[in-house]
Amino acid sequence: MELSADDIDAAERLAGRPSTTDEHRELLLQTLPEIRERHRVLRTSLLAENQSPAIAFRLPAPAAAAFADAGVTLPAESGLSWDGNIATLAFAPVTILAELIRERRVTARELVELCIERMDRLAVGLYCIVSRVDREVVLAEADRADAEITAGNYRGPLHGIPYGVKDSFATADLPTTDGVKRWESRVLGYDAEAIKRLRNAGAILVAKLSMGEMAMDDVWYGGRTRNPWSPESGSSGSSAGSASAVAAGLLPFALGGETWGSIISPSATCGTTALRPTFGRLSRTGVSVLSWSLDKIGPMTRSVADCALVTDVLHGTDGVDMAAVDAPFACDFTTPLTGLRVGYDVAGWDALANSGDDAESLSGVYSAAKETIDRLLGVTLVPVYL
Repeated sequence: MELSADDIDAAERLAGRPSTTDEHRELLLQTLPEIRERHRVLRTSLLAENQSPAIAFRLPAPAAAAFADAGVTLPAESGLSWDGNIATLAFAPVTILAELIRERRVTARELVELCIERMDRLAVGLYCIVSRVDREVVLAEADRADAEITAGNYRGPLHGIPYGVKDSFATADLPTTDGVKRWESRVLGYDAEAIKRLRNAGAILVAKLSMGEMAMDDVWYGGRTRNPWSPESGSSGSSAGSASAVAAGLLPFALGGETWGSIISPSATCGTTALRPTFGRLSRTGVSVLSWSLDKIGPMTRSVADCALVTDVLHGTDGVDMAAVDAPFACDFTTPLTGLRVGYDVAGWDALANSGDDAESLSGVYSAAKETIDRLLGVTLVPVYL
C-alpha cells in the first residue's frame, strides 16, 4: 500500500504533533517506505523474537567467594498431616506437594489430574488460560515422573509438580501469542530456556497463561483476565494469567515476566507470592522482550519458599542471554529471624489509615502485622521516612 501526505497528516493528528510542512511531508514520503520495509522484515523474521540487540546490558556478578551456591535449605517436615483427599491440595504450596510426592503419598498423575479438573471447571470464567498441553501428553509425562520417583530417581522438589507459563515464553508445540490475536496460531518451534530447565528438574508444563496484549495490562484477545477473589475485577498485568491461575488453585506455580511491575502488580492484586529477581539473575532466552535492559522473568507461587525452589532451578547463565550472570544462590529457611531489622514506611501506613471507608480494617491489619513481626518473629521494626 502506497503512503500519501494524507496518511502522514492523520498520523500527526493521532500523535498530537504540530502540523508538518508540505516540504517535510515530501521528505518523509521518500524515507518512510524504506523504514516500513525494515519493520516488515523484523516482524516476519523467524529469529526476531530471540535476537538480542548488538549492545549487551550486563550487571557485574558478585565475587564467587561472597557466598556459596548452597541452594535452598528447608526445615525438615516431620509427620506431615494430610487427610488423603486430593482436592484439599488445590492451594497447597510446592514445599508440601514436593514432600508428599517424595514420600509417594501422592502421585504426579494425581496432581496433574487435579489441575486439569480445576482448569476445566474454573478457567473459562477467569480468562487466564490461552492454550493447554494435550491431556494425554501431560498425563504421560506425569506417569514418567512417577516411574522415576518409584525407581529412586528423584530429581528434587519440583519433580512431578505441574506448572504454567506466561504466554510470552516460547514453547515448541504450543502457540506463543503475546496476547495478540494475529499470533493466535504462531508456534515458534522451540522452548524457552526456563522451560528446558524446569523440564530437567522434573516439573510438568500444563498450560500457557494469559497476558495483557504485548505485555500491557490484563486485557488480551480472549478477554480480560480476572482476579479469582473478585471476578468482576481484572487481575492486573501483564503476567495476568500466571497470578490468576495460581491464586485460583489451578496450578501450584507459574512463571511470569516483567519490565516494570508486571510480576509484582498482578501478584499483589490476586494475593500470590512472587519474586521479581535482580536483572540478569535468570536467563530470558526464548521469552519475548519488551526492554532488553529492564526485563526479568520470575516465579509466581504460594509461598516465599516456593519462589526460592523455582529460582534455584532457573538461575545462572546459558550462553545466549548476554545479560545473564553466573551468581551463586543460597536461601536458608532454617536460619532464625531474631535480630533482623525490618523497615516500615510510616507515611505510607498513615496514608492508608486515612484513605476512606477501609481505614478501620487497614488499621487492624497494621496492628496485626506489627504484632506478628515484632513479638512472634523476634524481628526489630524500624520506622522509615522516605
